[in-house]
Amino acid sequence: MTGWSIHPDAAPRTLGALLERTVARHPDREAIVSGGTRWTYREHRDLVRRVAWGLHRLGVRRGSHVAIWMPNRPEWVSVEMAAVTLGAVPVPVNTRYTLEEAEYVLRQSDAETLVTVDRFLGIDFAKMVVELCPELGGAAGGVPGSARLPRLRRVICLGRDRRPGMIPYEELTGDEPPPGALAALEAAVRSDDVALIIYTSGTTAFPKGVMLTHGQITRNMYEARVVEEDLTAEDRLLVVAPFVHVVGGMNSVVGMLHVGGCLVILDRFEPEAVLATIQAERITRFYGATPMFVDILGSPALGRYDTSSLRRLSVFPGPFQSQFLGEMLSALKADGVSVGYGLTESTNGVSFVCSWRDGLERVATTVGRPRAAYELRIVDPETGTPVPTGTPGEIRIRGFVVTKGYYGKPEETARTIDVEGWLHSGDLGCFDADGYLHFLGRLKDMIKTAGFNVSCQEVERVIAQHPAVHQGALVGIPDRRNTEVGAAFVQLRQGEQCSEAELREFCRARLAAFKVPRHVRFVAEFPLSASGKIQKFVLRDQLLDELGRGA
Repeated sequence: MTGWSIHPDAAPRTLGALLERTVARHPDREAIVSGGTRWTYREHRDLVRRVAWGLHRLGVRRGSHVAIWMPNRPEWVSVEMAAVTLGAVPVPVNTRYTLEEAEYVLRQSDAETLVTVDRFLGIDFAKMVVELCPELGGAAGGVPGSARLPRLRRVICLGRDRRPGMIPYEELTGDEPPPGALAALEAAVRSDDVALIIYTSGTTAFPKGVMLTHGQITRNMYEARVVEEDLTAEDRLLVVAPFVHVVGGMNSVVGMLHVGGCLVILDRFEPEAVLATIQAERITRFYGATPMFVDILGSPALGRYDTSSLRRLSVFPGPFQSQFLGEMLSALKADGVSVGYGLTESTNGVSFVCSWRDGLERVATTVGRPRAAYELRIVDPETGTPVPTGTPGEIRIRGFVVTKGYYGKPEETARTIDVEGWLHSGDLGCFDADGYLHFLGRLKDMIKTAGFNVSCQEVERVIAQHPAVHQGALVGIPDRRNTEVGAAFVQLRQGEQCSEAELREFCRARLAAFKVPRHVRFVAEFPLSASGKIQKFVLRDQLLDELGRGA
């Protein structure tokens, strides 16, 4: 199934060319605001050129992998854009990673350069780097050879608490490139060159590095954000989502770069800080995950700040209610809200967009319609045969948005992208009669009980409708009689109360009996992966330990 599209040449074909075009159009508009930093597009471009030249002098070349291990801050964007200007490949590293997780990404990605910060939120990143590379400092300004990270050659550190052998970030920014020195390097970059390797969050296994090209990113961001969401140069977008995630690092950064709007950066989420920034910076757009909006709506600071500048909200997929979305719009005084669906493997988090144009009920229950620029179909996951409208099946995507593959993992790439070019999403969905996609959760996020398939997403959506519930997660546990039964883990809203019996009765009134969770456990918080996803396997193991493995 296909839908709307644009002319494929509407977007520049490389990220470097996109930056140059935007500077030519909007040189004196604010590009980035963060704390005391305020850069115009011209100032940002000039800094990017200096950083690119500094990286080049250190040995970074086209195809080199540059890992970025730092929180949201203006320098993150400058390093990313400098690397892609050279044809190098940024590799974002999550600041929530443990030492072992960071080591895996740095080693598996063959990162030759690491750009990091000395510390953030009490975490000593410089110390962690030294633990990974005790050889650091054995040669002036470099890594003479690391047993754990054999490809790493240089570590660049932002901040005063550097360790011996680390290169000060300021050394990248000091020298202007000679006239024309970058032109040939920029001209050599091609649309189908890899521009970014983003590691998918692993909840049960090591993450995989998704390779995305310049052409994919520039074109898809234009279609999804500019065409569908009406971004303009007048917009001021508040980004709290980590730059390591596609919503922060691609949708926000590249979306605003297309139109010449202003990116306002916060390095962490805190409800009052978000509200204060909306007021102070006259924010017009805010992208956030569902829990962020729940926390903002529950914040005592909500009524103390003027949010009337907001035009649009975008909320990450989850079990929504039209009532909840309506409360968001009313409380924050925004005009419209959108949701999206997509995978890192399909270039970003919004291969689909369902927006205010579609109506609040559509936004609450669907994730939009596909574009004509690629194909999408719903198939029987066992046979690959397309299923009728309204029938759940696996979502498969084919077209320009599909990744070139997983870095260094040809076998896993072959399992995910078949010989006909179809990306097997592993997600469950169905089309309605009007062509809107209903996202039903992960294909494996199903429970087989008494011969019936139960979608965890469907049950979680109902649980979330209970007025006392903040968030719920459903897992399946073994059952001798029914093969599996559902177990719900529930986080209540602050100050609210609810019993297991009450919640089960609430579900029973809205779901078939076989879908009602057999077990309910209340939790203060959920175990999360490095990217903030609920680790259901941890919840499942905890309950099995409680009940006994023979449950």
